Amino acid sequence: MISIIVPVFNIELYLPRCINSIISQSYSDLQIILVNDGSTDNSGAICESFALSDTRIKVVHKENGGLVTARKTGLKYADGEFVGFVDGDDYVDPEMFDRLSEVLQRESVDFVHSGWVKNDSLDVYGISDTGTFELDILDRSDLICDCVLDTTSSRAVSPSIWSKLYKKDFIMGAYQEVPDGLDFGEDLVCLCLCMLKAGKYAVVPEAYYHYVTRESSITNANGLCRLEREHKLYDCLKDILKKYSVYYPVSGTLDRFYVRSLLVDIKKSLPIMCPVYQYPDVKDLYGKKILLYGAGEVGRDYFVQFRCDMHCMLVAVVDKNFERYHLKYVDVIGIDEIVSYKYDIIIIGVLYERMAEGIRKDLTAAGVSDSKIVWKKPEFAV
Repeated sequence: MISIIVPVFNIELYLPRCINSIISQSYSDLQIILVNDGSTDNSGAICESFALSDTRIKVVHKENGGLVTARKTGLKYADGEFVGFVDGDDYVDPEMFDRLSEVLQRESVDFVHSGWVKNDSLDVYGISDTGTFELDILDRSDLICDCVLDTTSSRAVSPSIWSKLYKKDFIMGAYQEVPDGLDFGEDLVCLCLCMLKAGKYAVVPEAYYHYVTRESSITNANGLCRLEREHKLYDCLKDILKKYSVYYPVSGTLDRFYVRSLLVDIKKSLPIMCPVYQYPDVKDLYGKKILLYGAGEVGRDYFVQFRCDMHCMLVAVVDKNFERYHLKYVDVIGIDEIVSYKYDIIIIGVLYERMAEGIRKDLTAAGVSDSKIVWKKPEFAV
């Protein structure tokens, strides 16, 4: 049996789709635990309504205590051999838990991680190296640096707790150490604990989870509030690393991770340029007419880098989702407009190689010569 824990708080508009996606799983031996964390809207009633029509659903009502306490409450009621998490405003594909449980059992791992997509996009996030990884012989400090704190590493694992399936005993041991009051970065803390405790884990390339972005969510908080949360998260990670005697070899990487996180928050909160990423071999681009693909976080940082280097000749910024981007300093064009520009090279500005390969296919399908398309793993600017 798989126990699926769904924390619920004031998400009445999203909750039915979430629950329907879980009860429609091809893996039917489920325990679905809906934890109503003191909702003041109709969310609690929606949970009860679904429970009346599906005996696999258990509804737990509690006073509002935050996401961590809601998940911990769900774990107390979990009867399954394996545990998965779904946030109440997100949804999952029908085969998710069938596929992940198959890998978990076949590979005898403590947890298995899969990719995810934002809303209904086709772009897969959170996947780097795939396979099964033994951790007993690895140095834990290197593991924390490469898999948890360095998002550009080929070994990086997305912290998202909801894109994974865990052995119950394993996740209960790890998640009980996540502080109840942590309301930002709790998934990262959980991943850090998992990497410190696991003997073996697996990563699959498929994406089954749909992460729904909401302007009012905790993750989208901006300003000083987010900066304060970054510092709280930093202190929490430091305490955990000290507890497991890996802080000192990791401290430099943790400090750089903290600074980069602050820069990202400042960029989101203030109209100033604070590049986090940079193109690694910019001198190779000197004298060439550059078309930059990507208007996301990496692409925007590349834009600043190329604009500030007088030897770089940037002719345009392109993105297949150009309608989403309304940047004050540049117009973003669509792929079909590339033919109107003269260029020597197209630089793909995204973080993950797997995503870059998908972009390469889109560009070549539009008639762009493959020899002109370049992706290199971004470097940190700090």
